Amino acid sequence: MGRASNPEVRVAERSESFRDDTFLTGEVVGRMSYEEFLEVAERDDRRYEYVEGVVYALATPVLRHARIAGNITAALRAVRRAGGCEVFSQGASVRTPRGNVYVPDVIVRCGARVSDDVRHIEDPCVLVEVLSPSTTRTDLGDKRANYPEFASLQAYLVVEQAWRCVHVYRRDASGAWPAAPVETVEGFAGEVRLPCPVGAVLTLDAIYEDVDAPAERPRLRRVREEGAEAYASWEPSDEG
Repeated sequence: MGRASNPEVRVAERSESFRDDTFLTGEVVGRMSYEEFLEVAERDDRRYEYVEGVVYALATPVLRHARIAGNITAALRAVRRAGGCEVFSQGASVRTPRGNVYVPDVIVRCGARVSDDVRHIEDPCVLVEVLSPSTTRTDLGDKRANYPEFASLQAYLVVEQAWRCVHVYRRDASGAWPAAPVETVEGFAGEVRLPCPVGAVLTLDAIYEDVDAPAERPRLRRVREEGAEAYASWEPSDEG
């Protein structure tokens, strides 16, 4: 049975063989201006993020990661027109009001259609990240802290690869953003209702279609970021 709950931080023993460097954001390219970053990003097909003046080259995700992100994109595109929204993936980026550039796995944006020539989306409604060893610290730390800068953002979904589980952050009625997930949906059944597109529902079956992921979590590794404990579900692995 699936379940949705207000989660408490769950911590398990750290494996002695766990490599701390698997939590790095990606390869550091160097510190540069935003204009220089754009030149680097346009030179090849790799994915880059720009955070506080530093450029990071992102690792190529494994197929499990790509399948999950693709499933979410497909499910949301099926209902996007009902709410006048667009769904982006495959390297589309967002730029925060402070100028940081991130590449979420899935972006939902609502309103008038943006031009094809726009470099970054600056008014997302929903952002989705699929966790992997190379992105866990960033997804649960830096991005969790900085994504709420978007006044338009209503929900941030953090999707586990290692088991069928989605952690949901939502902006409340007062406009405040939670420090911890307000909902965790996990197991064989369950669904996540999104604020946009209107009426959009992501079921766990849709998210994990054709993905071999157990219903129960494996051992969890404690992650501390910005003074808060957070989830990290991966066992020691060389995968990205």
